[in-house]
Parts: sequence; C-alpha cells; structure tokens
Amino acid sequence: MLFLQKHWYQLTWLSLALFPLSILFCLLSYVRKKIYQYGIFKKTNINVPVIIVGNISVGGTGKTPLVIWLAKLLQSKNYRPGVISRGYGKKSSHNSSLVLDHSLAAEVGDEPVIIYQHCKCPVIVDADRVRGASKLVAEHQCDIIISDDGLQHYRLVRDMEVCVIDGVRGNGNGFCLPAGPLREPVSRLKTVDAVIINKPINKPARQFRYENKYEMQLQESGLINVYNNNTKKETSSFQGKTVHGVAGIGNPEQFFKFLENLGMQVIRHPFPDHYDYQADDLLFTDHPIIMTEKDAVKLWHNHEYSVLKKDQCWYLSVSVNVEQSFEKFILKKIEEKDHG
Repeated sequence: MLFLQKHWYQLTWLSLALFPLSILFCLLSYVRKKIYQYGIFKKTNINVPVIIVGNISVGGTGKTPLVIWLAKLLQSKNYRPGVISRGYGKKSSHNSSLVLDHSLAAEVGDEPVIIYQHCKCPVIVDADRVRGASKLVAEHQCDIIISDDGLQHYRLVRDMEVCVIDGVRGNGNGFCLPAGPLREPVSRLKTVDAVIINKPINKPARQFRYENKYEMQLQESGLINVYNNNTKKETSSFQGKTVHGVAGIGNPEQFFKFLENLGMQVIRHPFPDHYDYQADDLLFTDHPIIMTEKDAVKLWHNHEYSVLKKDQCWYLSVSVNVEQSFEKFILKKIEEKDHG
C-alpha cells in the first residue's frame, strides 16, 4: 500500500496504467450514490440533526481533531452531542460498542478512545452507522449526532456534510482509487455544505477555489508523557534536540514536519495507519520518542512495553484553530434545522 501511495500524489506510469480501474471505481461510486438518491436502497432518518465529518480521500486529513472541536463547541451551546465511529483498527468482534473510561484502543479503535477522552460525550463504535446513531439517541438522549467519517455511508440521512482536505496534499493526482487517493470524484465537493482546508504550519497551502471553503490549522499544546498524563513538557524543551518521531497515521510525514517546525531533529519512523505495535517496534534508547496521541493510546495498557524508558516516551497534544466564520455557519445551520 505504501508503494502505491507514492504514485497517488503525482502522475506516474503506474497511476496512468491504473486509470481505467479508477474510471470503473468512480462509476460504481456514482451508481451506488444514485441508488440511495432514488430510493432503491432505503435511507434512514433518526430525527435529530446529523453532521458528517469526512473526506473524499484515503489517508489522514485532520478529521478527528475537528470532530473533537465540534463536539466541544456543541457542548458549550448546551447540546448533547454523540459521536458515531467505524472504529478502524479495533480487534473486538462486537458489532456495537460504547466507549467507556476503561475502553482499550484494541477493543474500540484508537480514534474513538481519543474522542471520548477529550469530550466525555457518548461515543459508539459501529460499522452500521444507522444502528449506532439510533442507540445514541434512544439510550443516551443525544440531540445531535456527529459521524466521524462516513461521507460515503449514504444509508444514514444527514443534515450537514463537512469535508476535510489536507492543505498540502490536496486531492493528489485527482484520480479515484486505485490510481489515486480519492474515494469519490473531486466533483463531490460541490455537493457538501462545507470544505475545511487543514492548513500546514509555516508552509503555504495549496489554493482551493470552493465557495463553501473554510480553514483550520492544527496547533500544539505541549508534550504529555505516554504513561503519566499528569507529566507534561513544553515543546520548546526539545528544540534543537534529536528525537525519534513515531507516527502510525494516514499521513506520517505531516507529523514529522510538524515536529521539525517546532525545532526538533526528527529520526522518522512511519507506520501504517492504525498500526498494531509489537514489543520490539519502539526499542529506542538513544533519544526520546515523540509520537501522536493516536499511537500513544495503544500503549497505555500494553504491558509488552514495560521495557521502554517511560520518562522518554511522549506524545504531542494538538488542538485545532478553526476559522470563526465556520463556527457561525455551522451553528446557524443547526438552528435552522431545529426550527424547520
């Protein structure tokens, strides 16, 4: 997969050779969407506002931090949000799982654990998003649902679609899978309510011409010890130092460059998205380890990692700074729904 991804963000002999398959993929995607649109496959309305936060590309774009920001925004406005997630990377065979204080990433997936830890709102992991969303309403009295991903899960009726785009990689070479990174054609962006551009730090973003465009940017809020959340350090304490950067996310290079922008010398250790770490993957003793929170949640209760130097293992805590006009836009849309 990593080999193929190198061809997704440029025109190469392989991406051109796979282009006929991309046409077929796009056609199937279009037909599936129309089948739901014309009522051949039934769509389900759960009678509370549903906001989809997704993307049209494979790989990380910054959806999860935006979901956390949105859930906290809604809580501050006295809504009772609930989050539904697919739970990628989970090993549990349970069809539907409520994330709890003691839930493990192996049981429910890494991103649902992070969302719950930050928001403390009900989070349900279910491949059937309609079933999961219905449980959030019926069993947890949620009055608004946020779907972490699920832009292509058309069975769930949605009131708002928010699509996140990486401000550096954009839509790649513009091809659908397998010749490019897209799950749907770029034209799909014309139908969503908002396109969020995840801008890079200290680097110009691509220029995107969308009428419904807003911007967000990740910002660091310090380093937290993987094994003791009460132990924190400022990122400035690592400026000029060499660190082992560990990232099992959709776009590891984005994380490594983030650390470099903070003044660190980074030895890169990229892993596949939702990677299940083994005991010998992180046995570095010469320099501190800095990873993403998504990686850290897999080590919190993993006794195989007792051999690591725990005072050398840190994760970067991040939040998002979102354009204020987007906050006004989304609250207005919800209010219109409530009074509709």
